[in-house]
Amino acid sequence: MSKKQQVIDTVLSQSTPFYSSTITSLSGSSVALVSNTLNELIAQGKITSRKEGKKLIYTLTDASANKELNIVETPICSVAEKFDYIREVVRMVINGVNPSALITGRSGVGKTYMVQDELKNAGLKKDEDYLFVSGHSSAFGLYKLLHDHRDQFIIMDDFDSVFKDLKAVNILKAALDSYDVRRVSWFSEKTDNNEDIEPSFDFEGKIIFISNLYADRIDNAICSRSFCIDLRMTNDEVTEHMQNLIDVIEPRASREVKTEVLDYITTIADNFNAYGLRTFIQSIRIRQGVGPGSDWKKMIKVLST
Repeated sequence: MSKKQQVIDTVLSQSTPFYSSTITSLSGSSVALVSNTLNELIAQGKITSRKEGKKLIYTLTDASANKELNIVETPICSVAEKFDYIREVVRMVINGVNPSALITGRSGVGKTYMVQDELKNAGLKKDEDYLFVSGHSSAFGLYKLLHDHRDQFIIMDDFDSVFKDLKAVNILKAALDSYDVRRVSWFSEKTDNNEDIEPSFDFEGKIIFISNLYADRIDNAICSRSFCIDLRMTNDEVTEHMQNLIDVIEPRASREVKTEVLDYITTIADNFNAYGLRTFIQSIRIRQGVGPGSDWKKMIKVLST
C-alpha cells in the first residue's frame, strides 16, 4: 500500500469531524502528504472542511446524497487492553519467549515508562541485568555495541538512527534472526586492524526497541523478527489513557486538580503539537504553580500553541 493510499484509508475510517493533525498521527505520514491528500479529497467531493478559529475541521461527506457519512469501526481492544498487551510482550522477552520486541508509535504516551516498570517488576537492575542505551549510533557503532554485549539484555530507546541506515538494518536482521545461531559479521579494515573486535560473532542476547517511528517506517524484516506493537492513537484515545493513569500521574497533586486539568486540556487537545502524558504532567504543574489571580487555563493554552 502506498503512503498516499494509507492516508486516504485513514481519512475514510473517521466517524466524526477531524483535524489534519489526527490523520498525520494515525497514518504516520508527513504533514505535506496529509495536506495534499485532504485537498484532493475535498476536490473530489469526498470530504468538506470548515474553519474553527485558525484550524480547519474536516468531515467525511457523500456529495451525491448531500449528507454526512458515518463510518463506525469497532476497535479490536480498549486502550487499557492495548497497553496491557505491551507489558505482556515485554514480559515475554524478559522470560525468553522471543529474543526481541519492537514498541513503536506515538510519542509521549509512556512507552519507555512501561518497559522500565516491567523490568523493575521482574527484579532486573539497570547496568547489572540489562543495558539501557539512547541516542544516535552509526552502523559500526551498533556492531560494536552488540559485539561487546553479545549475551546481554539491551534496551534501545529513541535509537532511531539504526533504522535509517541500511548497514545497521542488516546487522539487526542478523542479530534478531529466528535461527538458533544468530551470526553477525563486519568484514572491513575496522575489524581487520582492531584486535578487540572480531569480524564475526554469535549474538545470544535480547533486545527491546522503543521508537517514536511508526512500524511502517521501519524495515519489514526487523518488524517480522520481533514482537511488534505499533501505537497509533487518536487524541481521544490518549485522553482515555490519561484517565486510566490519573491516580499514578503526579501523585503529589490531588485527584480533583488532575481531573480539572484533564477536563480542560481535552477541550484544546488539537492545539498541542504533541498531546500526551507530558502535556498532562506539565499542565498539572502549571495549575499548581501559578500565583494568586493568575489564569492557569490561559497559560496552558498559550504554551500549547
